[in-house]
Amino acid sequence: MRALVLGATGFVGINVVDALLAAGATVRVSRRSRSPMILLGRRPVEPIDADLDAPDSLRRAMEGCDAVFLTGAYYPKDSLDLEGALARGVRGVRNACEAARAVGVGRFVYTSTIVTLDRAPAGRVADARDVPAWWDGRPFDAILLDAPCTASGIVRRHPDVRWLRRPADVAALAATQRQLLDALWPLVAPGGRLLYATCSLFRAEGMHQIDAFLQRHAAQQPRLAAASPGHLPGVPDNPASPAAGPAGDGFFYALIHQP
Repeated sequence: MRALVLGATGFVGINVVDALLAAGATVRVSRRSRSPMILLGRRPVEPIDADLDAPDSLRRAMEGCDAVFLTGAYYPKDSLDLEGALARGVRGVRNACEAARAVGVGRFVYTSTIVTLDRAPAGRVADARDVPAWWDGRPFDAILLDAPCTASGIVRRHPDVRWLRRPADVAALAATQRQLLDALWPLVAPGGRLLYATCSLFRAEGMHQIDAFLQRHAAQQPRLAAASPGHLPGVPDNPASPAAGPAGDGFFYALIHQP
């Protein structure tokens, strides 16, 4: 059997590739300009250029294949434009289905996390920076800000992060983190707390971010908890932490008290 795996460099895709190879299949894998093919290692696969947004490339990739496994689709970087993300995801899946039908592929298998996206109930999803759109005016005793970040601290479990991120991402994400901190801090009740967390080891998303926040809001006298900020695990570029473990994932946290 000759099979094409679309999205072969993702977690699901790589496991599908391995299962097909173990079953004796000849495996062709799609490749885009930014696909980190190194993740496939030395697996005996045939790479071919194909993109879900380019129907012609899909048909060429599927020629001569008995089966197609769609294991990857467009997934948004954030949920700020959910409608647009859904539209793009649906379009890509439709392009793959129509290409398979046009070429006459006998078996088409679709397994992708894009199907987990759906519209949330009204009032349940909002951009946290757009406070008037969702806040009811009642202060919070505690806020956990699990901020979007480069995920540089979890490359041990997700090595593809190193190839998917670009240098400009650090500054762009740091700007988003700054906006979130500034938007949410006024919502903390007197005596309340805001816990800022990222899975990043970069100081721009950790220590430097919190230092700048404290300076911007010095007039409100925010108080940083004695045990933070903290980096887990400690690395040469960051302060040491007694909680750091030798094989833990990278993490940063800062607990800030409202006077």
